[in-house]
Amino acid sequence: KLATEPTVSGGAPFDFGARLSRQSTGDKWGMLVEAVQDAGVFISAVESDGGGVVPAHNLTVPEGQRLGAGDRVVSVNGDETLVGMVAMLREATELVLVLRRPVVFEETLARSGGSL
Repeated sequence: KLATEPTVSGGAPFDFGARLSRQSTGDKWGMLVEAVQDAGVFISAVESDGGGVVPAHNLTVPEGQRLGAGDRVVSVNGDETLVGMVAMLREATELVLVLRRPVVFEETLARSGGSL
């Protein structure tokens, strides 16, 4: 089961870090990521059933530092290139991540006649 709802935050986007480790490359991180050319790497979902390294990590850190859907991966082990970050996520057993949490908000618009 995956948690795919973005983490709601207020204020400005902010960066935070995470250190993750797994025994072997066969162990799962417990998150889905999307690599988008010219945009970067984004976490699209985190396993919500506790499977994997990321859900276990999220249980040990304050709520504002939990990895979640919508977080942008700024760097992996110091590498900021798309190809390098994807390779590290696949092949490394130790990760030092820098992530950027977006500002997520909802707004309801009321229409009073006419078209939008």
